[in-house]
Amino acid sequence: MKSNAKKKAGGVKLSVILLLIVCVLLAIAGQIFLKTGMNQIGSINVKSLLSSKFFSIVFQKYVFIGIVCYFSGAMLWLVVLSQVDVSYAYPLLAISYVFVAIYSWIFFGENITTYRALGIILITIGAILINLKV
Repeated sequence: MKSNAKKKAGGVKLSVILLLIVCVLLAIAGQIFLKTGMNQIGSINVKSLLSSKFFSIVFQKYVFIGIVCYFSGAMLWLVVLSQVDVSYAYPLLAISYVFVAIYSWIFFGENITTYRALGIILITIGAILINLKV
């Protein structure tokens, strides 16, 4: 399938890059808000989501904000996908994994083991390599 990507001479338009950055930021914010909300709610299971608890979970303040972040990011993602190849855009979302891990360590005191740190470094290197102009 031929790409219909609208590109300037020399690369992707700045507006698309900015939208990609916003998508990444919304994914990061979404994860952090969802985790904050679930820390307040406590442990649940699939049965909880299929019961009357569903609405109290979804409308918990931080969970709801996280869902809104994800939904907003998904809508902007549609704009991005309409303008660039998914093989270019999608790997850039991996950067959100890096920042979510770092923010999880900062805000939630989660442990970043040597293997997790190595994985974060590899993800970062991979995102850079995919976007090198060769």
